[in-house]
Amino acid sequence: MVGRGTHTRACKKPIGAATIKMMVDRRVNKAIAEYEASRQNSETSETNNGSHGRNNKGCSFKTFLSCHPHTFKGTEGAVAMLRWVEKAESVFAMCECADENRVKYATGTLEGPALTWWNTHVQTLGLDDTNSMTWADFTRLLQEE
Repeated sequence: MVGRGTHTRACKKPIGAATIKMMVDRRVNKAIAEYEASRQNSETSETNNGSHGRNNKGCSFKTFLSCHPHTFKGTEGAVAMLRWVEKAESVFAMCECADENRVKYATGTLEGPALTWWNTHVQTLGLDDTNSMTWADFTRLLQEE
């Protein structure tokens, strides 16, 4: 994201079949894990009459924004990008943000060229696949840019 011309470079860089397969595999594995966790939680809640019925799956986007996450434009350089990632991770910890919401919430703070770069990936992969991307995959993709 450093320097000029990152918008056009993002459009020219195709995503390989191996990357797409990896993302599909992760999504399938994640869906299976979520199903199993949900099934186990429902079995546990049926046997646990002392629960308060609250399923704490992390924070809402409103709660995330109330922690004042920094925005990222993509024009500030590599050091600023690393600081933005660190600050986002700090906000995730403060808000107890669920892993599956991290990319979705963090990309809500992108502006300018960084937002254009992200929108290109959303158009290429689709909203569901980009929102289900892991935080590690997202930061790796960001660093490659």
